[in-house]
Amino acid sequence: MVPRQKKTGAVIAADTGNEMAKDNVALDPNGTTFGLESRSDVRTTILRYLMYPWLVAGGLNTLSGAGGSRKTMLALYILAQATKGLLQDENGKPVGPKKVLYVHQYEDVPEAIIYPRLDMMDADPSRYRLLTMRQRSPIDGSLIPAYPPVEDIKDALKNVVLDWDPDLIIIDPIALLIEGDTNSRKDVQPALVYCNALAQAHRPRTILGIHHWNKAGTFSGSQKFEDTARSFMDIAADPTRPESSIVTIEKANNNRKRSMRIISATHPYTADDGGVRNIQIVERIEDTELTVDAIRQIRSSGDDADDVLDQDSWLRDYLMNQGQEGATRKKIIEEGAKNGFSESQLKRALGRIGGESQRVKRAAGGCVWVLPQASHISES
Repeated sequence: MVPRQKKTGAVIAADTGNEMAKDNVALDPNGTTFGLESRSDVRTTILRYLMYPWLVAGGLNTLSGAGGSRKTMLALYILAQATKGLLQDENGKPVGPKKVLYVHQYEDVPEAIIYPRLDMMDADPSRYRLLTMRQRSPIDGSLIPAYPPVEDIKDALKNVVLDWDPDLIIIDPIALLIEGDTNSRKDVQPALVYCNALAQAHRPRTILGIHHWNKAGTFSGSQKFEDTARSFMDIAADPTRPESSIVTIEKANNNRKRSMRIISATHPYTADDGGVRNIQIVERIEDTELTVDAIRQIRSSGDDADDVLDQDSWLRDYLMNQGQEGATRKKIIEEGAKNGFSESQLKRALGRIGGESQRVKRAAGGCVWVLPQASHISES
């Protein structure tokens, strides 16, 4: 079958019955190849992770949050851990030291914010690079921050990938690669295609794109971001613990929604010029049942953060004491009222601690509440 070239530059190839007629397809650099693929043409694989289950290798991962949510701080922590070989794959094994490229906008001054943070987190300086964008000042000729066109940034990234071959590329923010409106599918699509091209150039590598929330406290951008990303994460400051933020995987290939808490700390840092200032860094990461959705719920409910902690703590302890059988919703609400908690507060607390409401025949009202680690309740 002779390939048919459309005006768009797309090329259509046909399966001849034995193998794809690949030799007959002259792919236009800006075109698309359409083909009929058979099972024998494909070698199946499993998903590989640079940081399980948060960062999938060989594709785009996104992290979005409001200003002050510590999203850049987390990105730098991941960078530091990657250079030291401390990230773990899907089998729980260290992935080994990795080379990381950090692409940033000049919101955080590198010499005053980014490099000090990386120094404080013991990043291996031989294994990371910052992609700088500078131009000559029209006033005195010194180097100042530049804001080049999108295509120039893409060309620079292409050259770095081909020449330096990083394992992880962090783009902060991913809007650097978008020409136009981040809410427009048409404008966002070329950037996402480019990110996937970076992720597959010669070998699989991990891309982490940082994105901002809108003023309403939700993701701001085209649905195409979530559709394309292998891992789509939200981050929000934890109102119950000022020193921490919560990261939740809102969508991940082959994975359930889960969260981690990043805990920050402030330490004095002595700069190369002898000056001393306090620098906030990620101190450690731990698992948590609290989700970003729950944080939104806390803020919208009007409950005091300390009250929320009390509600969660009381309900968690009460359910743990009930064991795998859990307790009826009616009984919990009665006991909660004795401690000053309303039914609506306890319902929200159940969601925050990851509990479940299960309908069973033996329960008064037909419903019991259990913690997630409890097994299914017998209906006998």
